[in-house]
Amino acid sequence: GPKEQQTIDFARLLADRIESGRTGHEFERLVLVASPAFLGHLRASLGADTRRLVAGELDHDYVKMNPAEIRKQLPDAFFPEPVR
Repeated sequence: GPKEQQTIDFARLLADRIESGRTGHEFERLVLVASPAFLGHLRASLGADTRRLVAGELDHDYVKMNPAEIRKQLPDAFFPEPVR
C-alpha cells in the first residue's frame, strides 16, 4: 500500500545519503539501527561497497527515545575506543 511505498522510498533516500557519505569518506564503518522491517528495506537499498562497511546491526525501534536513552541501549562494541 501507500504507507509501505513511503517506507521503501525513505529507505532508498537514506541509502543514497549513506552511499554519498561512503564515497565522500565521511565514515570507515557503519552500524545500522532500525526497526526490523525498515532495516530490511535499508539493507536492500545499500550498494555492495557500503554493505561491506557495515560493522553491526541492531533491529530495534528506538524512535521514541532521545539520543542519550538510545546510546544506553546500544552495545559498547558499536563504539570503538578513542584514538589516543
